[in-house]
Amino acid sequence: MKPYPCCRHVHSAIDAALEIRDASEFASRSGAHAFGAVRVGSYPAALGVTDRQSVASPHDARFSMQYAVASTLLRGAPGLETFEPDAVGDVEVQALMARVSVDVRPDLADAYPRRWGAVVEVETADGSKHQATRPSAVGDPDAPLGDDALDAKVRGLMTWAGLPPREIDGLLEACRGLVGDGPVFELLARG
Repeated sequence: MKPYPCCRHVHSAIDAALEIRDASEFASRSGAHAFGAVRVGSYPAALGVTDRQSVASPHDARFSMQYAVASTLLRGAPGLETFEPDAVGDVEVQALMARVSVDVRPDLADAYPRRWGAVVEVETADGSKHQATRPSAVGDPDAPLGDDALDAKVRGLMTWAGLPPREIDGLLEACRGLVGDGPVFELLARG
């Protein structure tokens, strides 16, 4: 299951960027000026599809390693709103994208296609360095999404679709009831 609404090739880099952001308190820093260089290493197939230093549309952004990592470092985990035109054109994200470089890592190239890994290295404006390696992305067979992450994904999609929170809770509960051989007609009756 894909946790993020963008190209699967960028997911392990997003996970690594989230790890750095969470561990390094980047959330408390503001703007692209807090960052120096950002380097992403991955495998050739990923970079062949996602090495896009600039983006002009939501579609471009969904297939840009640079956009995914810059946006994640600045905003956190990407959701559908991350790929809306206003978000794609955000000047802070665009400024940080300009400092994101990508290259092939031989160890990750050797592991592909069994694993779709990435390494993200961040140097902050004050010179501190942070690195995170993800041999696989969350949602891959060796790193499945947990129930909380699945619920968050479903909630995000249903919220995006305009459903009210109480209705979302009811639908999630009904879906979980299906696991215990619950009646499907009750779920369909919610229509």
